This record gives sequence, C-alpha cells and structure tokens, in this order.
Amino acid sequence: MINNQHIQPSKQNTQTSRPMIALITGASSGIGLELARLFAKDGVNLVLVNNAGTQVYGEFNYANLEHLSAMLQVNNTALIELTHRLLPGMIKRKFGFILNLGSSGSFAPGPLNAVFCASKAFVLSFSQALGAELSETGISVTTLCPGATKTNFINRHGLQNVRIFRYVMAANRVAEIGYRAMWQKKPVVVAGWVNLLQVISFQFMAPFFPLTPPVWLMAIGRLFMGKTRSSRKPEHLVKEFK
Repeated sequence: MINNQHIQPSKQNTQTSRPMIALITGASSGIGLELARLFAKDGVNLVLVNNAGTQVYGEFNYANLEHLSAMLQVNNTALIELTHRLLPGMIKRKFGFILNLGSSGSFAPGPLNAVFCASKAFVLSFSQALGAELSETGISVTTLCPGATKTNFINRHGLQNVRIFRYVMAANRVAEIGYRAMWQKKPVVVAGWVNLLQVISFQFMAPFFPLTPPVWLMAIGRLFMGKTRSSRKPEHLVKEFK
C-alpha cells in the first residue's frame, strides 16, 4: 500500500548522474508532508521513506479486529513489501537511503496502545537488522522514532483528551530531525529530548527486568495513554498517523 507519493526528479546527482528521486508514503500531511518539503529543497537520489501508518487506540479486548489487521497491514506489511520491491535497484546502484518511521513506543510495551507499539517495535527491529545486512552495499537504513506529534488526526479523531497528546512536537521539527539523521546515516534517532529521556529510561531499566517489564513502567504507560477526562470509552476507529 503506497499513500500519496511525492517525487522530486528535477535535479541530478553529481556522483551518479541519475535523476534524483524521493518516494515518500503518507505524505499528504504531518511528518510526511514536512519531509516532502525538505526533499523538495534538495536533490536526492534513491531515497525510500516509509512514513505511512495508522493507530488503533484503546483496550485490545474492545478493539475491532479488522481495524487492528488494517493497522498491521499499513505499519508492517506494506513497509516490508515496498522495501523488498525497491531494494534490488538500490543494491544494483550501490547507493541509497531508507528512512522508516518508528515511534518512542518502539522501545517498550504500551498499554491502551498495545498493537501499535508492537508494530513500531517491529519496524525498529526490522530496520536495524536490514541495516546490518546492507552495511557493505552503500545503502543506509535509519529509523525515526518520534513521540506525540502535532498533526491533523488529533483533532479529527478526538484525541485531545489523551494525556500523551497534550504535549506534542511540531511535525516540521520531527521531520528535520529525521531528515538530518538520514543523511548522516544514523541507524536510529529519537525526536525530542523529552522522548529521548523516556527511551533512555527504558533502556537503563531493561537489564534489571530482562524478561518482564516492571509494573511501574506499565502503569506509567497506561497513565500517559489514558484520557484526562471522565470518558473511558475505547476507540474503535483506525486513526492515521500522518
């Protein structure tokens, strides 16, 4: 599944003398759109940005199974299929960049966001493994891991009362961090110092709880994903992460 592709073919790469092309999924708004704007300013060659994604909010028991499956199709299956189709051309040219969109939820389980966080953990694991496989090919793989980001879907789907969305980063700032990290060939980048501190705390505690996440971590995760007002009705709609 490829959503809203933005292509910038106008410039030439002086190293390869080939048209410069960026393929960005999920670029109609939010982080994807801001990335498209950044690429439009520069000449790029053989860059794949897997930004499209969805989310299902609420308790797993009440979630619509079709919506969960659709989320996995976009967040994981489409990413694998698109990468697998485009990678051979990159390898043949011995040049290219892949930027995948993970999440701060890639690093720890997320109550009320269980399947989404699991899908983003998959993205991070896959990207790191693929990057290792491609280390001798001239192709880099970067995973951008933002936290809550100010995009249209927050208001559109009534997530204003979810605590984690009360404090958000601007989409253009997240895009700039990912864009810079990709060109620097960083394997992973966490957007924002607050999110980075959160991830570091997860990583610091992991050796002490190698098999079971600590109870306090699960409690904090549920607190942040909970709503600030009395409504506790689970959401059954698939919400786009753009």
